Formats: sequence, C-alpha cells, structure tokens
Amino acid sequence: MTRKTLLVLAASRYQIPIITTAKRLGYRVLTIDNVPDNPGHALADQACFIDTTDIQGVLAVARRERVDGVIAACTDVAVPTAAVVAQALDLPGISPDAARITCDKNLFSRLSA
Repeated sequence: MTRKTLLVLAASRYQIPIITTAKRLGYRVLTIDNVPDNPGHALADQACFIDTTDIQGVLAVARRERVDGVIAACTDVAVPTAAVVAQALDLPGISPDAARITCDKNLFSRLSA
C-alpha cells in the first residue's frame, strides 16, 4: 500500500510540529525550502531545496511526486504557492485569489475597509 504524500512548504523550526504529526499519522512528508540547513528537512522523507515562492518550480515537484496534500503552515509567503498547487492538483485548499488578497496587506486593507 502506498502512503499518501503531504507537501510541506518550508522546513524551519516552525514546521516541525506539522512534519512530525504527519509522519506519526503515516504520511510520507516532502519538504520544500531553499535553506538546506533548516531542521524540518532532516525529519522529512524527502526534501527539495527550492524557494517556496517559486510557484512553477513547486508545482512541478508536486506533480512529479503526486502529492495528496499541500500545507503552508506558519509561513505567509508560501500561502499563494500552496493555493496554486492545491487548485492545479484538485486538492483541498483556499483559492489563489483568496491567498493573494490575504497575503497582500494593501489589497486586504482595501477590501476590509
């Protein structure tokens, strides 16, 4: 039986609880972060050292690895990437428009005024 793969965008100390919980639940964890020394990479089943804001690069990895889920926890800069990946692969997630608005302070303040 093939384990489901969770793509975790970023691998700093802030993502460690996500990574360890996913592994405890039986997921294969793939981290993407452009800092090879970030501690989450060592805990993951596989690590890719690319920038989490490189939407096309992350999407290519997600497609190649056939991920079953994507999360950008504790990092707002990766939320738009997670949204695009989720939409492109028909996975649960917020829309790219919602991600863009919530991560752009100017847009968000105009809409919430």
